[in-house]
Amino acid sequence: MKEILKNFDLVPADVVMIVVGALFFVLFWKTFGKKVIEPFAALVAAREQATIGADETAGDLRRKSISLTEQYENRLTEERVKALRIKFDSVAQAKAAAAKVVGESEAKAQEVTKAARAETGRQLHTLRQQALRETDSLAQAMADKAKSAFAVQ
Repeated sequence: MKEILKNFDLVPADVVMIVVGALFFVLFWKTFGKKVIEPFAALVAAREQATIGADETAGDLRRKSISLTEQYENRLTEERVKALRIKFDSVAQAKAAAAKVVGESEAKAQEVTKAARAETGRQLHTLRQQALRETDSLAQAMADKAKSAFAVQ
């Protein structure tokens, strides 16, 4: 054995130190693995699981938000259609009321026009009768003046 140690330029005390160092290294490695590596690996796994879970949760939330957006847009469209129907109904009612008012106004205007024409016709007839009487009286007066002028001569 001494010859093997000589080949490696070692002394018997070095062998003991190597064995003790190897034992300390194995003991250190196991302790380090239990106290540092395993908790660190557990934290990495938990982080990765949380990341995967967060990705899944984000995907679920994204799908839910898309669904809610579609529902919102559908509801908004329905409400716009209802508002347009109400508007068109109101406009139709207003047009019908306006047409009724216009019709009544036209009828009243025709009645007033007819009455005014009748009154104007009566007044014209009265004025013509009066003009004829005055014309007859003026003609009579002129005829009398002419007779008296011829009679005096």
